[in-house]
Amino acid sequence: MMKLIPCLGLAVALVFSANSYGALIDSFEDGTVDPWHVETGIATLSIDATDGSDGTHSLLVTRINKGGWFQDWAWEFPPRADIEFNSVLLWDIKVDPNDINGTFVQTTPIFNTEFGGFLQGPDILVTVDNEWHTYSWDYTLFKPGFVGLGGFFELNFAGNTNNGPKDLIYRVDNVRLPLTIPEPASLVLVSVSGLLLVSLKRRRSCL
Repeated sequence: MMKLIPCLGLAVALVFSANSYGALIDSFEDGTVDPWHVETGIATLSIDATDGSDGTHSLLVTRINKGGWFQDWAWEFPPRADIEFNSVLLWDIKVDPNDINGTFVQTTPIFNTEFGGFLQGPDILVTVDNEWHTYSWDYTLFKPGFVGLGGFFELNFAGNTNNGPKDLIYRVDNVRLPLTIPEPASLVLVSVSGLLLVSLKRRRSCL
């Protein structure tokens, strides 16, 4: 009977290792702007190699002296089937009071695809105190085209400010888009079934 225990232990370990989660993260530590690009032509993107929320690099967004709501920067990539349908998008922003254009700054996340539609998050007021702050969006992707159909999948970030005497400058870091690694249920069932068969054979040999 004692020979059955190791096999059952292996089967249990295999079941518990089936769930796995990850995230599509850009911390800009590679020192490059790519794959981010300017969305509306009124901003420029560069890398600040001296200031990051948990490292030394961040994305420096400079918008010319223009107030209003505009999509400032975006990340476009092929549609992915592993993007979480219901999860939380996270990103960090830092704004120096000396770099603000006007009296307030807002950030707005957006999902957009060529065939799947347009989903806009809330306008979130940014804290302007020269410190890093994390912002989040609890999103739900309703249309399958957001992850499965052709064309492009794009994550945009819009900014909103009123008119001021100078450009608006802010820093961005650690953009975290949740991903799911599909659970290999069929593989687990087959593996466990095989292990149980082996265990039964060994059990008979012990009787």
